[in-house]
Amino acid sequence: MLTLLIFIQLANANPTLILTVTTSKETYYIGEEVKINGTLTADGSPVPDAAVAIQVNNKTSGETYLLRSRPTSTNYTGKYPVEITEAYLSDQWGTPKSSVKQGDIAYFRVKVRNNEETTQYVTLLPYFQMSSTPLPIEISPAFQGQILYGIAYNQTFGKPHQGTSMDIIMEGNKKFASCFELAISSAYHANVTKISWWGFSNQSVAAKAILYNSNTTDGSPLQLVATSQETILSTTTKWWNFTFNPSVILQGGYYWLGLIANAPAKLYFTYDPAFVSDHNVSAFAYNNDLYSDGPTNPFGKPTYQNASMSIYATYTLIQDYGIDAIFTRYIPDKTPIGTATIYINALRQPYPSCLPKNGGTAHCPDKAANFTITSKSGAGASKLLYQAESQITETLSSPSGYYELRFKSTRGNFTAYTSCYYQGETATNSVTFRVKLQGDVNDDGKVEGKDVGLISKAYNTKPGDPLWDPRADLNNDGVVEGKDVGIVSKYYGTSA
Repeated sequence: MLTLLIFIQLANANPTLILTVTTSKETYYIGEEVKINGTLTADGSPVPDAAVAIQVNNKTSGETYLLRSRPTSTNYTGKYPVEITEAYLSDQWGTPKSSVKQGDIAYFRVKVRNNEETTQYVTLLPYFQMSSTPLPIEISPAFQGQILYGIAYNQTFGKPHQGTSMDIIMEGNKKFASCFELAISSAYHANVTKISWWGFSNQSVAAKAILYNSNTTDGSPLQLVATSQETILSTTTKWWNFTFNPSVILQGGYYWLGLIANAPAKLYFTYDPAFVSDHNVSAFAYNNDLYSDGPTNPFGKPTYQNASMSIYATYTLIQDYGIDAIFTRYIPDKTPIGTATIYINALRQPYPSCLPKNGGTAHCPDKAANFTITSKSGAGASKLLYQAESQITETLSSPSGYYELRFKSTRGNFTAYTSCYYQGETATNSVTFRVKLQGDVNDDGKVEGKDVGLISKAYNTKPGDPLWDPRADLNNDGVVEGKDVGIVSKYYGTSA
């Protein structure tokens, strides 16, 4: 029975994921807006916090025509496992730019953050669009590889062990601190939640932890960064915890961790001999400071000793960015001029397995940024359109579990592939549609005499008649008549 119960629990660990997809019509005319939409449910409930990857392929050429990653609710405000924080047109060094000329190489910069405790694989695929129409710019990886863990809890810096000596005694109305390095990459920051100090007081006394910056020139304690909430110390020797609320955000570097206590107490603590060789400074500093007035800012002139007391900070390591990539794309000579949009898709698998057609899924919704394409001759004014957190809004509000994509397409037969990953499960689906030229009865890409001939042959017929030809019913009203002739006349001589 126990084995059966375990099996049932394992079987129900992951949800049943259902992804639907449809288009508003089976056939569109050039210039009409194509609408792809659908829903995502897990065990029958709408999913608000997922991203549906959408790939539209031209069946005639076999090429990827469109690639997007859409949210399953535009009202979701939480974090996705991987997040694209910035995307913009830049120069070759990553400095933001506003425009690029036809026929030039464009540089784009993108930053990505991992919000998970584990390493993730990411493929970045850009897609370009002007207004609501895809641009013929190469869809290929801008980056692919691992992005290191984005968050790590209960990290420490300082000295989280008892020292070997105890002959430094600090009286109340003094502040004292030791210097330590927070050795983290520039791609991360630390959210400090508490400082812990090993020692005791000769009587009950109020105290607070203090945190100071280190002078980058000589290593001395400088500006006050934060003061903790108050803790009452006693004669018990232990690790005393001083909490920060809210947490204190630090970048990598050297910091002074210490205490300030009320008079007339005497504080006892352990230490080890130490010297901060990188800064050529003694590791322990103190000076007079009235507790009632709070710790001074800056620290003030210190008295030094070559010692390091038992004190450390606890923090959560958080990734600011895990990928900072610059990639290039050629802007063809015949690309239209005007405002264009780049969409960056962050997909889970290596290319080409990451494509929705192959079952690849998105970490998060795509990131959008505007830029300007100017003429090869330089004509056409442009203005700065870059914003670090810009996101082009396409749907003001969508219900939970619903996704949607609208665009205008060239002529062709298309398949839209969709895919989604959620809570360990993957769902895929697809739908076909076609886009044709208005008045093109035989669908050969031009409106000419052959189309007039087909209309004439089927004129005044309806379904069931011997000469009925559904292609000639251009307005889909169930009869071939003057209105259909009018459509062919209107578009006569056009081609796609």
